[in-house]
Amino acid sequence: MTVSPFQSGARIIRTLPWLWPLLLLLLVGNVLGWLTVGVHPDEAYYWMWSERLQAGYFDHPPMVAWAIRLFTTIFGDHPWVIRLPSVMAMIAISGSTYSIARDAFPSRHVAGWMAVLVAISLPLYQVGFHVITPDAPYLFFTSLAYLALYRALTADRRWWLGVGVFGGLSLLSKYIAVLFPLGLFLALLVNRQGRQLLRTPWPYLAAAIAALVFSPVVYWNAQHEWISFLFQLGHGINVKQEASISNVLLFLASQLAVAMPWTLIAMIYAAIRSREFVSAATPVPDVLSFGFAVPIVFFSLTGFTMISGAHWPAAAYIPGSVLLGGVLGYWINTGSTAPQTQTVWRRHWPAMTIVVACLLAIAFANIARYRVNTQLANTFGWPELGADVERVFDEERTNGECVIASQYWGLSAAIAFALNKPHQVVVLPGGRISQYDLWREEDASKPKEVPCVLVVLSDDSAEFPGKKTTGDNQYWRLDHVHEMVSPVRTRWAGIYIRADKKAD
Repeated sequence: MTVSPFQSGARIIRTLPWLWPLLLLLLVGNVLGWLTVGVHPDEAYYWMWSERLQAGYFDHPPMVAWAIRLFTTIFGDHPWVIRLPSVMAMIAISGSTYSIARDAFPSRHVAGWMAVLVAISLPLYQVGFHVITPDAPYLFFTSLAYLALYRALTADRRWWLGVGVFGGLSLLSKYIAVLFPLGLFLALLVNRQGRQLLRTPWPYLAAAIAALVFSPVVYWNAQHEWISFLFQLGHGINVKQEASISNVLLFLASQLAVAMPWTLIAMIYAAIRSREFVSAATPVPDVLSFGFAVPIVFFSLTGFTMISGAHWPAAAYIPGSVLLGGVLGYWINTGSTAPQTQTVWRRHWPAMTIVVACLLAIAFANIARYRVNTQLANTFGWPELGADVERVFDEERTNGECVIASQYWGLSAAIAFALNKPHQVVVLPGGRISQYDLWREEDASKPKEVPCVLVVLSDDSAEFPGKKTTGDNQYWRLDHVHEMVSPVRTRWAGIYIRADKKAD
């Protein structure tokens, strides 16, 4: 008889009473962040994408925009709504890691719940729970791809069809999803049963399905001179830079931070010894180990020529959580069968160690989320700035239609979201190329609305001159400076209006 996670949870309450307070504590911090933290300019930028649905965008594939549009169509344009894909991602990761660990390890439900605890206690996943980025749908579909792959390797080969579908949807979310099939191929190649499987059509059928699902992005790139592919290739593998071991060390140090040192080291141990804990009759141990190792090794190597992002190998921690959950399940079961004559510490030290490790991870994640994360400053003050900009905008457009502009895509997106005016806020040419530049080219045949309000952001209010000029020699007069206060740091926004004549 199949036991649901909720039924197993009732049993675990009796055997592991400390598990539920930890899970509740993790949930509370995440939900507070989800519902209370303001919208980051990057999130507003992806919301802008969702207002102009396409098969691709300059920075990333389109899934994040499609997901946001799905939920905003149903629930409206609110910060908590655009982050619902991230919430769904956490649910999918929890369900997938539970299901795989439960079925793969002898400790069954204990291993499943330990895998969930490991996954959601990772600072990388905790902080990402309330931020909408392409990583949300990427991790959502990657976790489902791992679950389908486990079923294909252990139960029914028809699950390879699901591997192809979810793998393709993962590629529609983020280009680095290509590391999933790479890790899978290497795992099958080093495993005897895996090599036999490579002689069957199933893996190649899954690859063909994934390519078909991903094809709209290929077509969009072909129509736009491969601009997104080229941008991400240069962004992820910068071969023009000189090799530097310091970048590699910095990346590895960042992984110790986003996963906590003891958790990362324990995952490495679990990956190396996976065949001792997972049945070696299938390629599953190698699939999980390579799925964990390949993204981390890949971005360590690219770190020789650039600084790799700490969150780039985020998908590695899905199989990593499964492996560590299985090891912890074995550890807990071994400790629970210790003779009752032993001291309380000797009988319960596995559970105590896990509790302390999770509490430290919770504390670190919430400090990073609310106090030391400089990105937090970018989530405060946008509604107030939007209202101030709108007041000036309403006064200036009395002489005819005009739009609001800034020199930075994130600033324009944040103001557009605050005002809910996705088509009346633009970016002036000349800055870092973004999707706004593509839209400007696409809209070249339409009547051009001239900017009448310019917003410039700074960390120093003294940086704003009385008048300034843009690249097209348009002169602006400073109307006033708006103060944006956050618990992390104060920022200022200079609000300029179009000058009637050139400055002296």
